[in-house]
Amino acid sequence: ADLLILGGGLVGSALAIALDRHGISSIVVDPADPQAILAANHDGRASAIAAAPLRMLAAIGVTERLAGKGCPIQSIRVSDGLAPGKLDFDPQDGEGALGTMFENRHLRAALMAAADAAPLADVRMKTRAVSVERGEHGVTATLSSGEVVTARL
Repeated sequence: ADLLILGGGLVGSALAIALDRHGISSIVVDPADPQAILAANHDGRASAIAAAPLRMLAAIGVTERLAGKGCPIQSIRVSDGLAPGKLDFDPQDGEGALGTMFENRHLRAALMAAADAAPLADVRMKTRAVSVERGEHGVTATLSSGEVVTARL
């Protein structure tokens, strides 16, 4: 592979998908159990995805998997608890939403499905790197599964 990615969460998965779109192969290693992290009761958090990163997710084919699962961010108010003052962010006329809120489990599901469909992304879940050796000509990792993987970077 061209690249070894340790961690297949939101960022690692998005990176593998983007690399695939540009003809760059990757191995993604993550210790998580997909069934557990996609369960509704695993993580009740949500993430605000700003407009520019949302366009990036669209460019790599992820947003079609998120259709109907987000809530547009029409306004943002920043304040300091009970202290006086506030800062409001509102889109200009014709700009659309400032971003979109998604439940993390929906983001994970969309990214994992897109990574699994990416032919140059070799996603290995439920395993971790127990040793990593970096050298002049690349990186070699021994996984908890006993497999040894190599990549240029």
